[in-house]
Amino acid sequence: MAGVFPRILDDEIVDRYERDHDDDNSIMAKALADCCAEAFAEHLHMRVRKEFWGYAPGESLDTSALIQEEYRGIRPAPGYAACPDHTAKGTLFDLMDAPKQTGIQLTESFAMMPAASVSGYYFSHPNAAYFGLGRIGRDQVEDYAENIGCGIGRVRALARTEPRLRTAGGSCVVVITPLPFRFGWRIVGAPKGQGSP
Repeated sequence: MAGVFPRILDDEIVDRYERDHDDDNSIMAKALADCCAEAFAEHLHMRVRKEFWGYAPGESLDTSALIQEEYRGIRPAPGYAACPDHTAKGTLFDLMDAPKQTGIQLTESFAMMPAASVSGYYFSHPNAAYFGLGRIGRDQVEDYAENIGCGIGRVRALARTEPRLRTAGGSCVVVITPLPFRFGWRIVGAPKGQGSP
């Protein structure tokens, strides 16, 4: 696992445009910074595969193959579909000492500041794959809350910020957690037959 923390644009540039009521340039600067942060994270992932960890030194993928993620490994990130629980950033930031190392801060709701920042994980295992979950029951939410050390109310509040994660009862949040000291994910409280590939 590795933390990825590209920081592209200081908020001062956007603040200057906003002070000048230059909405067009403010929006463009934010969009450009976001795209650059994502592109840098993808570029760094390529260098990890080919150079730093070196498990795919001869990799030569065209743009289409990169978009289809035909490379070995995955690059999930807290707050995105594969890992929608933003609170995972807190653990990642603590492990990597991210504020000191990068200057990126987390807000109370786990947004990164400056906004044009990316964090995530690299998993190089050849069987690493993204997978989806079915409906999530109350027992799973309770188990997840216990596993991450917070109350069920906090987990429900997190679920409200991710409407695509809600069950019919409105009580769900992602239920995958990193396994310490080995590769993999487990689904907390999953019914038989559901789980990591």
